Amino acid sequence: MRTISEITRFFVIILILAAASADGLDQQQADPFVGQDLHLRGKELLSYQLSTGEHALIFQDGFSMSIGANHFKSGRAVVWLESVKTEYQGRTSIDYKASVYLVDKVSVQKGATYKTTDLRQTVVENGQSMVVHFDVSGEVFITADKRETANPRDLPIYREALDAMVPESGKPKIKAEARVPGMAEEMELPGRTGFIEGVAEREREMAKVEKPGAEPQEPKFIYPVNISPVGETEPKFESIKTEDGRAVDTVIGRVYVWQKQDEQGGLLELQADNVVIYRASGAVSENKQGGKEDVLGKGAVSAIYLTGDVVMTVGQRTIRADEIYYDFEEKKALAVNVVMKTYDQGRGIPIYVKAARLQQIAKNKFAAERIVLTTSEFYQPQTSVTASSILITDTTALDQQKGTASDSSYDVEMHDVRFKYGDTTLLHLSKVRSNLQRPDVPVKSLHIGSDNIWGTSLETRWYLSRILGLREPEGVDSTLALDYFSERGVGVGAEIKYDKEDYFGFMSGYIINDHGEDTLGRHSLMEDVPPPHELRGRFSWAHRQFLPYNWQMTAGIGYLSD
Repeated sequence: MRTISEITRFFVIILILAAASADGLDQQQADPFVGQDLHLRGKELLSYQLSTGEHALIFQDGFSMSIGANHFKSGRAVVWLESVKTEYQGRTSIDYKASVYLVDKVSVQKGATYKTTDLRQTVVENGQSMVVHFDVSGEVFITADKRETANPRDLPIYREALDAMVPESGKPKIKAEARVPGMAEEMELPGRTGFIEGVAEREREMAKVEKPGAEPQEPKFIYPVNISPVGETEPKFESIKTEDGRAVDTVIGRVYVWQKQDEQGGLLELQADNVVIYRASGAVSENKQGGKEDVLGKGAVSAIYLTGDVVMTVGQRTIRADEIYYDFEEKKALAVNVVMKTYDQGRGIPIYVKAARLQQIAKNKFAAERIVLTTSEFYQPQTSVTASSILITDTTALDQQKGTASDSSYDVEMHDVRFKYGDTTLLHLSKVRSNLQRPDVPVKSLHIGSDNIWGTSLETRWYLSRILGLREPEGVDSTLALDYFSERGVGVGAEIKYDKEDYFGFMSGYIINDHGEDTLGRHSLMEDVPPPHELRGRFSWAHRQFLPYNWQMTAGIGYLSD
């Protein structure tokens, strides 16, 4: 007879009950088919419900598994179990699809009847680890001396298991050398140690200095922070008190946090798998068990730490990260492994900033290290700007409320900057200070393409005044065009627009050494027609002058080489 301690160490996860209750199935009418049971044993177990009917089990200190006449042992293991409902002749059974990753001292023993179990084995990493896929037609029994429940996403063994897992769909396994490089591999940039800390310190010092003639600031009102669970899975709550008497609450499970920012409709939103809530001074925690109403409805929140698929949204700015710490009183944040997205309404394009570490040092100011700046949401963009550090001042949302939003609302200062096309560095600068209205870089735009008429093309637009070393007068915008077309030749042009109080207009010219052929129509005689001259071009000028007594003068001239 088993002792009480042995009974308490032995527990059974019967996913049949969970799946049956979710589907509204009467368990008494669902007699299970007779099949092979799965036995899992280990000293330490970490379990987590990934979704309805899907669980992950992590064994850290010794693992053994048996199904039918097949017996496996290893030092560590990760097990995925997915319940599958089957109906046959009016009866219903719950089977399981199992995937197991075994590592460290893997051993396999097979009895005489081992073939009665359909196992798909894959040995990886020179025999040091193994992946096994199979179906379970019986029940699942799990024995462990110690059991915990937590999200295993950040565990090294869980990441190893995900990398080693062979997809059941038959997709080929991607070798490590063929994978898209991670942030650490992609951003091989000289570090600027302490850049974020230095910027934050300067910001604090500037805040202490009173500006002459500045009006005294009124006390700021801090809106309440609201917290609620997300999804069908009920989160777990715990509450403790720190040595200084401060209340701290922990929530394990998907949580939605939001706070009103102003009376114009501004809203801060946060979501994460796990949350640590730091209460403001004076907030007390009366229930150490941490009930839902106690944790979510009590006391003011001064700060919050979020981890696991974190999403932060403020207006049209969205930040995704592995971890975020946010201070509600100072409106500052620190995030790790970040992708920040904002939107340029004038051009209708998104702007993505990917960073190893990003800190919100003021309400509309961000500092980051090892960053990638691009307009593409792809993991490895075709064109991008990388930098070792960046300082972003984004007042777009505030300016939109005031009706004063412009290109200068988004300002960027970058160090050790590389302009890239894929993995190729096109231009390297030590420092760039830029906003969307007037960047330091003389390049306005760059376009690369290919077609049957022009061939491979590279079209660039530059600030003409900066190329010439001149100061551009107010109201004047000048552009230099430098193009290359593999099937046609090299083209050069310029465009100048001007807008003054009593006149406006533009001047444009372009020439190309064209060694290609034209297609002027669908008839065969109109195809592949050589141009009359290889040097071709155009010029146009238009001007309007406002004269006294409501008179206007309009003038223009144009020229085409053929």
